[in-house]
Amino acid sequence: MSWHIGMLPPETPDLGAIAHGPTVLARSPGLQVGLRTIIAYKGGLEIAVMVIATGAHADVADRQYMAPAEIDPVTGRPNPHPVLGVAFRFSAADDSTEQPFPRRSTAARSKPGVFRREFLYTTSELPRSTLLRYLVAWPQVGLSATTVELTLPDPDDLRRHIIPMPN
Repeated sequence: MSWHIGMLPPETPDLGAIAHGPTVLARSPGLQVGLRTIIAYKGGLEIAVMVIATGAHADVADRQYMAPAEIDPVTGRPNPHPVLGVAFRFSAADDSTEQPFPRRSTAARSKPGVFRREFLYTTSELPRSTLLRYLVAWPQVGLSATTVELTLPDPDDLRRHIIPMPN
């Protein structure tokens, strides 16, 4: 597997275990959100999400993405720059312990009329149940808030399938 610039594997020697993917999470005219994979590591999940917008939605997505965020997703602190755009939203629907945090996003592979970006999220622990509920939204680009449910393998099975590697 080749990793795109800015999207690197986690800082762990574990190979991880495939927990879910790929699947389409949400769709609206001119916009699709797909789950590439969820990989389980001893320290949590890594969730790769792809957003593709076409036509007029691509231009709006590009403008929204490039604008400074109101809250910095990494530090959680208010951004001192004026708010010009609203970022794509991927969050836990109801369980804050399963909240995914943005880790990285790839360089856009956009061309005129197409916006394509991959987002990588991580969680700080493995889930305790097999059902995960996420909220996916980017209303400024045309995607209303949508709740998606994903069924993962049993947490104990996930732990057993994580392949450790020597440090």
